[in-house]
Amino acid sequence: MIQLAKGIDVSHHQGEIGWPAVESDPEVRFAIIRTGHGVKGDRQFRRNWRLARKTRLVLGVYHYFDYWVDAQAQAQRFLEITDEAGVWDGPTLPPVGDFEHGPITSSHIETWLNTVEGHVGLCPWIYTGPWWWNTAVGNVRHMARYPLWVADYTGVVDVPLPWTDWIMHQRTDKGRVRGIGTNVDVNAFNGDDATLHWMAGSGER
Repeated sequence: MIQLAKGIDVSHHQGEIGWPAVESDPEVRFAIIRTGHGVKGDRQFRRNWRLARKTRLVLGVYHYFDYWVDAQAQAQRFLEITDEAGVWDGPTLPPVGDFEHGPITSSHIETWLNTVEGHVGLCPWIYTGPWWWNTAVGNVRHMARYPLWVADYTGVVDVPLPWTDWIMHQRTDKGRVRGIGTNVDVNAFNGDDATLHWMAGSGER
């Protein structure tokens, strides 16, 4: 049986993170860091990225999508923030769009995904919860080309259509790890450490 790699995702809600301590936590193999919300940058992103890059953790970034803000503008802001930080200059997991709130359409989602993929050259992942996706977006078949990061805290993963599997599973938003003084999201990657490192080095092209 494959031992799934475990990790966290963080934003300014976790305050100032002690990244060396996070790295020392045996349960943490990766960290995915929020770049911003809509067209606003996350106030801890630059610090988080700079210090996390000094660790041996596998890293990635995600953007929280605001339904009331233009999708193209959000994609461009995400790219500005990540380019400025040098995110794509080293080993990094594919970019993630976080879609989980409000009347977001598949057109909005595709605008963000296509813009980001065209610039970065990596197929983005979609983060969502099944309860929201099934209601707001539904079974849009071609969306299945984007790997799914699913949030489900029930213990049995509910995979929304059109997907049949997941790349990442957010298990809880009440995890505790070294170096973070608040609750934090804890995730499982659907693969082992070797696969996780390979994906961060080569990505989904």
